[in-house]
Amino acid sequence: MKQVEGWWIPETDEARHPVKRRMKKSRVIDIALLYARDRGTCIQAGGHLGYWPLRLAAKFERVVTFEPEPGNFACLARNCAGRANIEPRRSALGAAPGRVALVHTPASTGTHHVDPAAAGGDCPLETIDALDLAPAAIFLDIEGLELAALEGAEHTIRRYRPLVVIEENRCLERYGHAAGDCARFLARYGYVEKTRYSHDIIYGC
Repeated sequence: MKQVEGWWIPETDEARHPVKRRMKKSRVIDIALLYARDRGTCIQAGGHLGYWPLRLAAKFERVVTFEPEPGNFACLARNCAGRANIEPRRSALGAAPGRVALVHTPASTGTHHVDPAAAGGDCPLETIDALDLAPAAIFLDIEGLELAALEGAEHTIRRYRPLVVIEENRCLERYGHAAGDCARFLARYGYVEKTRYSHDIIYGC
């Protein structure tokens, strides 16, 4: 890894500053918190290099963040070192526990994703339900696997009704999903769309 303007990033990342590119997008956090009932535990997936977990850790008492790619995770852990309320986990989120393979895009470290064609792999796959937490909010930016992660959080969503923020773009098509699938899933539990910011959609009960 290398350090650029105070941030640890992977050696392979060719972006001028891959963290700064995400700073503007993270404005959705402030918008979403207008709809949050409390600021206890936040589950965040797509931790990348740590910028989002750090932003959320300033708002929530506890942040559990997921980043499956080893190089990204190493940078995330280093960038978040010293923040006791951030708990990094090197795994992906899905509908059921298991193991998956990753597709690596070294020049753009924010677009690594779970291989839709591979059966098994060396990356752990977890579910939100298995965490046995009572989250106030769930933020998902996981390159198309948002619906699968919600399916793996069904019990948590049904019981605790957390605020849910997801990114919805064409990445979901690689897993056979379509725009609106997450909204239809969440509607079963009384969720409605509150607002949008760029590709991020905020849902609440």
